Parts: sequence; C-alpha cells; structure tokens
Amino acid sequence: MEDADEWERAARHDPRVWALLSAAERDYQQGTVDAYALLWAMVAFPDNPQQGASAFLERYPEWRGKGGKKGSGAPGTLPAKVAGGPLAPLLEGGRFLPEFRAQLNADPRVLTEFEARLEVVLRSDYARRHQGTLRQPQDLVRYQSYSRAEIANHLGVAYSSGAHTRGVFNVGAHYALIANLDTSGGQKAYRYENRFGDSMDRFFWMSQNAMTPDNARGRVITRHVEKGHHLHLFVQPKRRTLPVYLGEVTVGTVQGSAPFVAELVLGEVLPEAVREALGVG
Repeated sequence: MEDADEWERAARHDPRVWALLSAAERDYQQGTVDAYALLWAMVAFPDNPQQGASAFLERYPEWRGKGGKKGSGAPGTLPAKVAGGPLAPLLEGGRFLPEFRAQLNADPRVLTEFEARLEVVLRSDYARRHQGTLRQPQDLVRYQSYSRAEIANHLGVAYSSGAHTRGVFNVGAHYALIANLDTSGGQKAYRYENRFGDSMDRFFWMSQNAMTPDNARGRVITRHVEKGHHLHLFVQPKRRTLPVYLGEVTVGTVQGSAPFVAELVLGEVLPEAVREALGVG
C-alpha cells in the first residue's frame, strides 16, 4: 500500500472532508443510482447541484437511463439513509453547509478523492445490477475516456477487480495496455517511464519488471502480430484519472529487458486537443 501524501494526511484531521470521503465509500443499497448522482453533484457543483444532473451522466455514461422516475443524476433530496451517518453534520436544509461548500470550491482535490472512492461503489453496484453492458472491441471510440469496467465490458466480459486492475489484461486475443504518464507517486518498483515520441505518432511503453521481450508474458506484446493478438492502448495523464483510448497499436522497436521498452505505433499523429487533455507537448 502506498504511503499517504501530505494532502491525505491532512484530510484525516479534517472532520468534514474525512466524513465526506467515508460516506463515499458506503454502499447504501439504493434501488436506483439517483442518490449517488445527487451526492456527486453536490460535491462537484456545491453551489448549483442542479447543474450536476447532466454532468453526472457525462462523467459516468454507463448509468444513462438507469435512474428512477427522475432519471439518473436528477437533483432531489438525499434519502435519509444517505443523509444520515457521516454526512449528517455537513448538511443543512438538504445542502452542504455554506462553509463546506466554500471549502469544496477552493480545494479540487476533495472531488478527486471523493470520485476515486465513489467509483468503487458505483462499479460494484453496476456489476451487481447488470454485470456490465457487454460490447465488442470495435465499439471502442478513439480518444474517448473509459473506466476499467468499461474497458473490460468492451472486450466482452464483466468487470472483475481481480483480473482487470493490472496494467495489461486480455480477453482472448484482445489485450488492453493501460499506461500512466505520471507514476511519480507510486512505489519505486512500479514507476514506469511511459512517454510519447517527439513526432506524436509513437508511444514508448515500459513493461512490468518481470517481463522480457522473449518470455511468455513479453511475447504476447512483442510478437503480437504472429500470435494474432490485438493491442489496445489506453493512456492516463495522472493517477486516478480515466484512461483515454488511443486506438489499436502495433509494436515497432523493442529495447532493453526486464523491463523492456516497446515503441507502439499509433494510427495517426496525436491531435492537439488530445495532447492538451493528456498534458503533453
């Protein structure tokens, strides 16, 4: 487990923030997603939760059409089961206290940490209800963001925390490569040097330490063409952000061993807008 950073250590001593994060980790066993959507909207748009109605569905598109009578993400009143417990001291008249709303506006990290915890609950809830909406790899849209659950669903299976939390996983001949551009916060053994080439039509992907170009795990990447494997590249700009799909790639040069660096050839030069979204030049 990674050591807590300065913000996380401070949050543990902030009763309001810690109460919110604790509430985000609870599975309230709701009949629809509306309560989670409203809670998210109150955190993401503290002064105008109404604005969060449609924004929730943009952030979590897998929940479209899965709400109650008001539709998923529609504002309303938090159920007593949700409004009680850790959230109770933060609420007044169904909204967060003014001073806590000001704190949410001033510190975007609160929303980031809240979402990281809420996504675990939503994923579990979604799997329990639907086992995911199973699709096909060709349904993936280049430059669209996907959660790991959605990636697994697009490869044709329901999400499994045991099988789909690694940087490389496959379903049959289709392999998902999920690369993080910023691994500085991770343990030293898991800091991979992933980067785009200067031409922006190449991505240099560093393998896990146990992989060599010629061992069984490495060959599924380095010899993917002869094995009939399809490599789908997803890139995260930072930890706990949704991976962006860059399309199916092929391997060019390979350098080093345990770990090795594979040059992944993209289908086109990375568009400027996508570069900006990923934080690359």
